[in-house]
Amino acid sequence: MNLKIFNISIFVFLFFPIILKGKNDLLNAGDSLFKEEKYYDAKKYYDSIFYNKNMFSYSMLLKMSFIEERLGNFERSIYYLSFYKKRKENIEVNNSLQNIIDNNKLKSFENSDFDFFEGKFLINKYHIIYLLLSISILIFTYNIYRIYKRKKINYIKSFFLVNMFLLFVLNFKNNPSGIISNNNTFIMYDPSSGSDVHSIINKGEKIEITGETDVWYEIIIDNERRYIRKKNLLKIN
Repeated sequence: MNLKIFNISIFVFLFFPIILKGKNDLLNAGDSLFKEEKYYDAKKYYDSIFYNKNMFSYSMLLKMSFIEERLGNFERSIYYLSFYKKRKENIEVNNSLQNIIDNNKLKSFENSDFDFFEGKFLINKYHIIYLLLSISILIFTYNIYRIYKRKKINYIKSFFLVNMFLLFVLNFKNNPSGIISNNNTFIMYDPSSGSDVHSIINKGEKIEITGETDVWYEIIIDNERRYIRKKNLLKIN
């Protein structure tokens, strides 16, 4: 097992710079075309980075959103802005996203107070983890020192509360969401082409994903579990 881990580490060490350089070459080529306003050509490079290499930069996401909106693909513009928003707070991104939602009269983006605080929590999740872990280590180290000095240990309740909250944060998972990518998309009662149609929905709307099979996503719509074909949904990972 140790040898396997060592081999993987060596592979990552040797090839990650090459992978990163390949990404940067594509990104620079895409950025050059974007500056020349050759948006369709730039899109090919950005798509290759995002979908084939599973890599991105925040500036690239904004450019991809801009390009898709110019091409009339507002649903993909929403997707890239939502992908950005899930990872980083940016007032301009929020405003751009809201403008597209308002202009296309989309109804599925109304957030509750819980959604608002959940979004804030997820954006700052790793900062919270680092903070709690630092506090836990600090208390632990402090009490080790006190034990060494034969003194009574302190902050026992605080130590356990911090670690309980840390476990909660580490294990907290929310359901992903997705953006409808095609007009007149069927929402089915069951994951089958022969199932009855529950409703028809147009592109740009946002849906909560609760599960998946090979070709279907299980979703929540009207507070009920329904199904949609994967090809009709852009999942925000």
